[in-house]
Amino acid sequence: MIAVIIMIPLTFIPSTFVGWIVNERQCKARHLQNVSGLNFYVYWLSNFLFDLCSYIITMCLVIIVFLIFGRDEYVASNNIGATFLVLLLYGVSGILMAYALSFAFNDHSSAQNVTMLINFIVGFLLVLAVLALKINKSTETAGNALRWIFRIVPSYCVGEAISNLATLRVTQAFNINNSAWDMDVVGWVCVYMALEIPVFLFITLFIDHPGRRQRSQRLFHNPDGAPEVIEDEDEDVVAERRAVLEDVEREGDLVRVVNLRKEYPNGKVAVRNITLGVRPGEVFGFLGTNGAGKTTTISILCQEFYPTSGRAYVCGNDIVTESSAALRCIGYCPQFDACLDLLTVEEHLYLYAGVRGISPRSSDRVVRGLMKLCGLTEYRHTKSHELSGGNRRKLSVAVSLIGGPRVVFFDEPSAGMDPVARRGLWNAIETVADNCSVVLTTHHLEEVEALAHRVAIMVDGTLRCIGDKTHLKQKFGTGFEVTVRVADESPEVVAVMELFFEKEFPSSKVAEVRAGRFTYQLPNTVRLSRVFTALEQHKEKLQIRDYSVSQTSIEQVFMRISENAELEHMEEHEQRTQSKKKLCCMCF
Repeated sequence: MIAVIIMIPLTFIPSTFVGWIVNERQCKARHLQNVSGLNFYVYWLSNFLFDLCSYIITMCLVIIVFLIFGRDEYVASNNIGATFLVLLLYGVSGILMAYALSFAFNDHSSAQNVTMLINFIVGFLLVLAVLALKINKSTETAGNALRWIFRIVPSYCVGEAISNLATLRVTQAFNINNSAWDMDVVGWVCVYMALEIPVFLFITLFIDHPGRRQRSQRLFHNPDGAPEVIEDEDEDVVAERRAVLEDVEREGDLVRVVNLRKEYPNGKVAVRNITLGVRPGEVFGFLGTNGAGKTTTISILCQEFYPTSGRAYVCGNDIVTESSAALRCIGYCPQFDACLDLLTVEEHLYLYAGVRGISPRSSDRVVRGLMKLCGLTEYRHTKSHELSGGNRRKLSVAVSLIGGPRVVFFDEPSAGMDPVARRGLWNAIETVADNCSVVLTTHHLEEVEALAHRVAIMVDGTLRCIGDKTHLKQKFGTGFEVTVRVADESPEVVAVMELFFEKEFPSSKVAEVRAGRFTYQLPNTVRLSRVFTALEQHKEKLQIRDYSVSQTSIEQVFMRISENAELEHMEEHEQRTQSKKKLCCMCF
């Protein structure tokens, strides 16, 4: 009975190891560590040593409990060595089995539960089942045969060994002098677990080895494939492609993307023939609607995915053939926080400082400086899961800046931040942009207005425009925007306001009327002086509280391009519908 009770908790141990590995991969912390330069072998060795030390503490406590309660079948002078070896081999093989199983899961809670269930069934229920079969002579042969199969799972081995040691004490009471080291007691169990150690180690390293993954993805990567022809491509996009491919001065771009394409196995094309470059010291605003492909593009540049075709270079290094050198130049703030819940802000920064190769002497200065820059000093001892969403984003930004990377990718860094925190983030980006290139994606378009030198807008996987902000405003803008706020919202005042703009500015268009606020768009041909003069002269008559005149914003440019894309989709859908109708008519 004691043996049965002991087997149950031991079967649960491997599930504690698999959860952390899957969780790091699930929250993208593992990828962030890879981007930061963490060596593949160092990652697995550090995990193994920590897990083994944790297990050895548990193992020692189990042996101490055996000693306290006088369980001689396990801790007698002639048995304790066998018990120690069985538990040690179980710990090593169980940890490595958990690592190998981790690749079958994408959710850490599922990984823990399934691993726990498997080990409970194999290490407890099947051990009892085999014992029951061996009691009856008619099924003894089947029981002996099954245990050779079940021993491939470490939890069965430890369960069988514990049961055999308990049985050994009973047989010794009848003067049957078997040894704990006999092959039928713990001998075969130890042999199996010793053989499982290199097998599970090989499986883990083989599946996760970056070289193997790179080779497998390169099979589907055609760097010199013929680029897709994009119809009606914007002239600025064409000029950017020509400059990146032909201009000698653009060879120094820290980021060069050439005819990049990403097609998923289901046939969806996320990125179509993207060509662009990011100059040294430039803040490059990368805009697009949800699903436009901007995050996929950044993920390719940070080597989370491989492109289907085309090439990309970071600091002159090909991301496919020179991946390690490219990663050394990169800082990455992912779209979703890749924080480890149980680490504090300060511990995160020290961890990634170590991964980046910063010496312990310098890391104190680096960590303090980044916490001050990103406004995290007061939260230095707060665990990441206790931080607000905005402060978690600050932590992700701080991690991306460790080591002074030459290129930093910010994927929606201000998501969840309040306006004050967002302004602090802008200051941080402006500070670091003096020494590196920044690629910034965001849904807060005022960030692009404040920070970006050049802007590219992406729709349906293609670049729709690219250029500096002033150029895009002039090209896609509608001129000026006049916003007037009135004291009286009565229908009479509304009618007078509409009549005023129709008379004074016949080419104006109503953009918005809401809550006593009128917004009109005026073409570039209208002189600003005339706008101010007309509004001042009729201020009392129109009951104007205040008004503002502004140039077209990047947000308006973005909205116009998005609306044009939506119209194109509607036209394409209508054409497909008409084609289907014609086909149906022809069939009848």
